[in-house]
Amino acid sequence: MPIVTIRNVQADGGLKSAVARIVDRVRNRAYELFEHRGRKGGHALDDWLAAESELLCQPLIELSETDQDLHVTVDAAGFKSEELHIDVLPASMVVVGEHEHHRKRHHEEETRALG
Repeated sequence: MPIVTIRNVQADGGLKSAVARIVDRVRNRAYELFEHRGRKGGHALDDWLAAESELLCQPLIELSETDQDLHVTVDAAGFKSEELHIDVLPASMVVVGEHEHHRKRHHEEETRALG
């Protein structure tokens, strides 16, 4: 069974930072869509909704619990276990998947912006 990174979001900056990371990814993708259309205005909501539909989903999740463990099974077809992590909150969890080529491209963009 593949092992996935699990982070306690409260210990890792709280829910606010977890949500901010997701919003940043959607914002960046919406801007890419805007640029792809030739930077023509008037479609900001369409770009945002398209970005959300590309980046966000609610996969099928199965939870089982023993006295000492919580087992999470996620239908994350197309992702390797090392491309997934789970942010755990007191009453919920967020499963985040990012393909390796997206991480590399994002890192290259950050490096250019800082350079």
